Amino acid sequence: VTVSDTITKEEQHRWYAVVVGRDPGVFNGSSSITSNVQRIPGAQVVKCISEAEARQIFETALDAGQVEKVELVLNRSTLSRADFE
Repeated sequence: VTVSDTITKEEQHRWYAVVVGRDPGVFNGSSSITSNVQRIPGAQVVKCISEAEARQIFETALDAGQVEKVELVLNRSTLSRADFE
């Protein structure tokens, strides 16, 4: 067993409560967490030792009105010389 194998197995047993992110909720393992919160201003993730703890944290945040689903919108416009006159 290598150190990286141990870390991977430990990470798979961790639970996360995503309170502010693209897809808020309770998740097992860290594989989907980065894409859920990367580049999200004010993203909030709580690492937990059990599913019960993660659910409790998420439900408490939900009841307090703190759970936010964030959708970033990218707008692009092609500019012409007229835009700079």
